[in-house]
Amino acid sequence: MAAKKKPTYNVFLDASMLRCPIPMIEARKKLKELNKGQILLIKTSEPSFNIDFAVLIQKTGNQLLDTWKEESMYFNLIKKLK
Repeated sequence: MAAKKKPTYNVFLDASMLRCPIPMIEARKKLKELNKGQILLIKTSEPSFNIDFAVLIQKTGNQLLDTWKEESMYFNLIKKLK
């Protein structure tokens, strides 16, 4: 299996030590701070975050570029469209 290519992003949010709902709250804040076209990478240890975050992305009109898991961490790559 090929190694995953390192993603390109503008802002990184490490929410790996935070418990729900704090990762979602912090992700919302970061998305609001981004300029249109910028990319946010979020790292979390909460498995339910991916499901909840997908709903947030749909509601805010942004684009989920990729999601993946490395060991016990979950990653989400989001592009701000609005």
